[in-house]
Amino acid sequence: MEGSLLSPALEALEHVRSEDGKILTKPFLDVCKTVLPILDKFGGAFSFVKSDIGGNIEVGLKLVPDRKSFMEAIGTGDLSSDIEKFCDSFSLVLAENHKVLASVNMDNRKI
Repeated sequence: MEGSLLSPALEALEHVRSEDGKILTKPFLDVCKTVLPILDKFGGAFSFVKSDIGGNIEVGLKLVPDRKSFMEAIGTGDLSSDIEKFCDSFSLVLAENHKVLASVNMDNRKI
C-alpha cells in the first residue's frame, strides 16, 4: 500500500473547491468520508464516533447537497456579515465560558 491513511483524503482535497474558490458540498463531504477508515485503526471504542460522523455526512448530503441549497437553508439577507458577527460574538461567549471553567479548575477536564 502506497502512502498513509491520509493519502486518499489529501488527494480528494484537491477537488473540494470550485474554480472560483468556493467549497463544494459533496466533494467536501466525500473528503470527510475518506477519514472514516482512520477511525477503525483506533479500535471498537471509536465505532460510535465513526457511526456518528458517517451519519452526519449522510444527513448533510440530504439536507444541503450543494452551496445554493445551503445558502437557501440558512436564510436571506446579509449572510456574510451575519456569519462574521455570529463567529465574533460566539467566540467571546466561549472565551468567557472558559474563564468560568478555569476559575473552578474545570477547564482541563476530560470527558
